[in-house]
Amino acid sequence: IHLTFDNVDTDTGTLDVMFNSTQDIAGVQFDVEGISLTGAYGGAAEEAGWSVSTGGSTVIGFSLTGSSIPAGEGVMISLTFDSSDDIICFNNFIISNPSAESIPATSDCFDTNAGGGGGDFDDVEGCTDSDAINYNSDATIDDGSCVYDGIHLTFDNVDTDTGTLDVM
Repeated sequence: IHLTFDNVDTDTGTLDVMFNSTQDIAGVQFDVEGISLTGAYGGAAEEAGWSVSTGGSTVIGFSLTGSSIPAGEGVMISLTFDSSDDIICFNNFIISNPSAESIPATSDCFDTNAGGGGGDFDDVEGCTDSDAINYNSDATIDDGSCVYDGIHLTFDNVDTDTGTLDVM
C-alpha cells in the first residue's frame, strides 16, 4: 500500500489520506507527524462502515463487523487538525489485510510551503523480482508477494503394505 496526502488546506485544517493498494485493507493504525489531529471522517473507511478514531497524532481505523476497504485507490480517510508544521509525514504504519497479515507500506510527506505529495498514483505494488514466477514488470513497490518456482513432487501408486511409491 502507498499512502499520500491530498487536498491539504492548512487554513481550514483539513486533508485527505489517499491510498493505492493491491490488497483489501481490514485495518490501519498510523501516526501523522507535523499536525495536531482533531478528527477523522469520510472516504473509503466510512463507506466500509469502519470505526475511525484519532488521538494526538495517531489514526486508528477498523470494522467491528469484518468489512474491508477493497483493493484500489482513492481517499481512505479525511482528517481535521488545528495546527501544522511545515512538513507533514506518515509514520509507524500498522496496516493489515482481512487475514490479519501485515501489508507493507510506503508513503510520501507533504511540504505545506511547497505543496506536493498528494494524489500521485504512479506507484504500483507487486512482485519486483524478475526471478519470481509472479514477477510484475509494472510494479514499482515490492509488496512481499514474490513466489519462486521450486521442486514440485507428486506421489502416485502409494502402497503402505510394501512401503513403495512412485515419485513423479
